[in-house]
Amino acid sequence: MATFAFDTPCLGRVRRPNAHHRLFCLPFPGAAASAFLPWADVLPLDVELWAVQLPGREDRFVEPPQTCFETLVDELADAIAPHTADTPFALFGHSGGALLAFELARALRKREQPAPTRLFLSAEPPPDVPRSATKLHTLDDAELIRQLRARGGTPPEIAENEELMELLLPVLRADFTWYETYEYQPGPQLESPVTAFVGHDDPIVGAEAVSGWRSHTTGSFEARGVTGGHFFVRDAMEEIVSHVARALLPPALESVGPSPRRRPQREERPRCRTAPMSAYSTSCVESCAWTPSTCARTSSIWQRPLCPSCRS
Repeated sequence: MATFAFDTPCLGRVRRPNAHHRLFCLPFPGAAASAFLPWADVLPLDVELWAVQLPGREDRFVEPPQTCFETLVDELADAIAPHTADTPFALFGHSGGALLAFELARALRKREQPAPTRLFLSAEPPPDVPRSATKLHTLDDAELIRQLRARGGTPPEIAENEELMELLLPVLRADFTWYETYEYQPGPQLESPVTAFVGHDDPIVGAEAVSGWRSHTTGSFEARGVTGGHFFVRDAMEEIVSHVARALLPPALESVGPSPRRRPQREERPRCRTAPMSAYSTSCVESCAWTPSTCARTSSIWQRPLCPSCRS
């Protein structure tokens, strides 16, 4: 199975040194870089997957989550800019991640960096369209959880677990803060082509809404409907990856397949996610902010161990 290598705290990639294209994926509120990790197993080998890791989750769990949209975009531009000059790249963002991708493209232009070969903007209306009057980040915990369950973005086994939600709510509230306080500032159109994805059964964002992205680029535009509701990025992964591959690569390189085979790794002690409590590293307590129980509980949210010692 593919794994991310983190050259910087906010950028993970599945290394493919011979790839001719890079795909930077920006997560939706509450999500982590690992939400895109399964893509590596179905993307063409000529596309190198990169995913943004926002503070407050997974490897960055001990960092306070960011609530300011502008600061977030500046940090992402600083991290991504060095990787845009030598290899063509595209940006993919789902829901709030689509706004990040759009503003990131504008920030890179201001820095006179190369433009993305394409923007893939998913389940999100254009930035100049008024948003919902309901501000999730201002709700009390009980109502916020109720709203999240109604949207379907949080798995029931997590949304109904009070202890896990206690850990996850600060990240969700912070993410919805930067998302819901975002203010669009008019500017020149982008030149990059845009593909806007919308779920056929999305109760939040419709096809007419995403078609508004057409006015934000001088490049080509297409709107594509895919199977599923608002979180089709998770449920229709192979369908989306197929569209992305066709847009990025010549037909001869589109074939979708597993990641390159890796040499077997040496046997390690059991990972946190599946190990009995006795197998957790004592360094969770001795050398960092983790305790064995915290590592176990948070691993069940993002499907990977978080303590750096237990992951080694």
